[in-house]
Amino acid sequence: MARLYFKTDFSDVYKKLDRMADAMQKKQEIMTDVGEYCKTEIRALVPVDTGTLRDAIDYKLINADTVEVGVMHNLKNPNKRPQSTIVYGTYVEFGTHKMSKLVAPLYRNVY
Repeated sequence: MARLYFKTDFSDVYKKLDRMADAMQKKQEIMTDVGEYCKTEIRALVPVDTGTLRDAIDYKLINADTVEVGVMHNLKNPNKRPQSTIVYGTYVEFGTHKMSKLVAPLYRNVY
């Protein structure tokens, strides 16, 4: 009966797996840098009265390919009303029924 012998050398496979792990780590670092950059830029554009909306803006990594940037924290409302920071941010961005349609866009572009 014939016998077969195989010699296996997985060193190339291990090297490729190490490079893939390094690439995934680098990708996560890049996504973190993107999130931090976007958070900084968005915070620079937010009109500041009390700083609550600005301080609520942050980022989080959803997965290896996705970073979410926006209002992440529900901080104490500066107007002493029981509305969330997200609702307050909507008022700052688009105005309320009490604000003139001409005033809200002007206020939004103040940095």
